[in-house]
Amino acid sequence: MSGFPIIDLVLGLLFIYLILSIISSSLVEIILGSFNIRRKVLKKWLLTTFDNKMLLPDGTTQTLGYAIMDHSVTSALSKKGKANAFIDSKNFVSSLLEKLTFDPNNPLNIPEDIDQIVTSIKKPIALNGTPLLSIELQRAYLMYAYEAKASYSASIINLKEGIPINSEIQIFHDKLENWFDTSMDRVQGYMKVKYVIPISLVVSIIVVLALNADSVAISKYLYNNPAGRAKIAAQEYKTVQDYNLQKKIDSLAPDIAQNLRENQEQLKQGIAMLNESGIPLGWDDKNNNETFLTRLAGWLATVLAVMQGAPFWFDLLNKISNVRSTGAKPSTTDKNKKE
Repeated sequence: MSGFPIIDLVLGLLFIYLILSIISSSLVEIILGSFNIRRKVLKKWLLTTFDNKMLLPDGTTQTLGYAIMDHSVTSALSKKGKANAFIDSKNFVSSLLEKLTFDPNNPLNIPEDIDQIVTSIKKPIALNGTPLLSIELQRAYLMYAYEAKASYSASIINLKEGIPINSEIQIFHDKLENWFDTSMDRVQGYMKVKYVIPISLVVSIIVVLALNADSVAISKYLYNNPAGRAKIAAQEYKTVQDYNLQKKIDSLAPDIAQNLRENQEQLKQGIAMLNESGIPLGWDDKNNNETFLTRLAGWLATVLAVMQGAPFWFDLLNKISNVRSTGAKPSTTDKNKKE
């Protein structure tokens, strides 16, 4: 407790927003995982970006996107034709270059320098007699290759000074990995707009209405109930010091694949924290004495707050708690005067 009721009131309200955000975020992650949304979005990107067909060693045909998806380096335990929810950039580049440089007449032939990779990128190995890559990707990858050669040539001087440098192929790998990471950022943005935000809005509305989480009523309770306000302030301080909870909340960022069981545990923990807070939630008659417009405004405020996400409120609570706990220490002279 800070000694300033208004600060404790604000902290209590933010703490409730944090708990509701944890519950909502966990439900959203469970929904995304249950419907394999991340897998479907990644698969769509692979099949759209790499849509040229190639002839496989067994005589069958397959698009390059499916070939990358089913590659032993990227597939892990996923079934054939099923994308993972996440592909590491190094594994992606390895599988892509393996397909681009594969020679059916000499399966174990591996490019030894950047010039051989350039030749493979230009080589017409798709079924329609063209390179496997689209013209745009082909030109982009060739520019990365030439930039890798230029970077390597410019850094050779470091060898004379004993400074280790990357090879041309490694520099090229790094450029492709960076391209893949930035592409995944755009894919993540697409998924957020198309799936995460709409699902989060629906889930937030359901959670707020199910719990009757009215920001106006909660604020009045905190203002008129010093004991409850102090209890929530103590619970809030304990929560922001919980390092394990902080790691779990950080993992709720939408660009991280979540395990279904972990999100179920996170959901249980959020509900337990809500029960410990002592805030009067639910649809008891004593909590429904506000006008409909007032309650509607309170619900909307809570929904908008929950939509900000648990990481946002946890970070804000941390900052305010740090400010609350700081201050000038009274001098010994002043203390003696008071005595």
